[in-house]
Amino acid sequence: MPHRTAFEPKDIRAFAVTATGLGVLFGTLLTIFLVWFLFSYFRSTHALLTPRPALAPEFSRISQPVLQSSPRSDLDALRARDNRILNGYSWVDRSTGTVSIPIDRAIDRLVQQGMPAVADYSDLKLYPPRAGSRQTGF
Repeated sequence: MPHRTAFEPKDIRAFAVTATGLGVLFGTLLTIFLVWFLFSYFRSTHALLTPRPALAPEFSRISQPVLQSSPRSDLDALRARDNRILNGYSWVDRSTGTVSIPIDRAIDRLVQQGMPAVADYSDLKLYPPRAGSRQTGF
């Protein structure tokens, strides 16, 4: 029996490939133009929002990106500030006599005095969960 070579009888359908490519191209262009017109519409109908520097006044003074020249010393300064706040005495509001005390002292006072009651929960009704009921949802 002679060896018979098999091959494709036809190449790809050039018309179908070209039509698909043109369809994708025109669909992409149509989408771009529709989005462009949509943004033009939004730009003409909605007010232009200007940034409000009062919300972040420190950023209005910055004219260029600020890079850390020494991150290690910045971190050390931040930790020193946090330790000073957490472990020192300072005035919060002199007129009302409110002071900030060290965190360890505050914890000790809280343990001695106890937590103040926030609300009265004496009339709170607790129901035991029951599987398969409407109360638990299972």
